[in-house]
Amino acid sequence: MAKHNWTAADLPDMSRRTVVVTGASSGLGLVTARQLAAAGARVVLAVRDEAKGRGAAATMAGPTDVQQLDLSSLASVRAFEPFARCCPTSPTAWSPSLRRCTSGATSIERT
Repeated sequence: MAKHNWTAADLPDMSRRTVVVTGASSGLGLVTARQLAAAGARVVLAVRDEAKGRGAAATMAGPTDVQQLDLSSLASVRAFEPFARCCPTSPTAWSPSLRRCTSGATSIERT
C-alpha cells in the first residue's frame, strides 16, 4: 500500500464553512489558520493578543475575524462562547456554518 503524506493541498473546498482556530497568531495555529483561509474557509482567529491576531489576519486570504480568547481564563471563555454559538451580527441566531474548532493540532467537528 502506497504511503500518502497529507499536505494542505489535500484540504477540501472550505467555502461556506467557518472555522475557529485558537492560538492563530503564531506557530502551528497561524499556519493552520492560513491554510484553512486559503482553502476558502471563514477563519475566526481566537487569540489572547488581538493586535497580534489582526496582524496575522492581514496575512491571510479570505474572510477572517479576530476574537480575544484566553483559554486559561474562564471569564474569557465565557465571553467568547456566545460568539462561537452565534453569528457575530446576530447574537440570537445559531451559525450553522460553524462546524469545526481547531486548537493547534487538535480539531473538534460538530456533526
